[in-house]
Amino acid sequence: MLRIVNFMMLLAFVTYAILQYNDPDSWIWMIVYGLAATFSLLYHFKKLNWMFSSFLSLIALVWAGTLAQKVVGNVAFLDLFTEIQMKDTTVELAREMGGLIIIAVWMTVLAFVQYRSQLYHKEASV
Repeated sequence: MLRIVNFMMLLAFVTYAILQYNDPDSWIWMIVYGLAATFSLLYHFKKLNWMFSSFLSLIALVWAGTLAQKVVGNVAFLDLFTEIQMKDTTVELAREMGGLIIIAVWMTVLAFVQYRSQLYHKEASV
């Protein structure tokens, strides 16, 4: 089941990276989503070190926290989905914060699973 969800997240991260093409600061978002997609792909092939996904999760959480100061209480939840185009900069920041939270959650899941797997294999070999 995890492999299926991971593959879906991989496709989502690739899609998110592509959709950033027209964004004014597209390069940073393409890198962040590209890293999330890369780590999902590495997990799929059992090559992911849990430290990499943990680091990306930490970066995404801290970054989302900095955006939260500008967003929380200033954006109605439905405004995030009513129009595809940017309504205002606060809605844009809220969407970016949401993307960072998605990355952080998924990278944390992968880090946890990978850490437990590596720990189990280490104990099994002793």
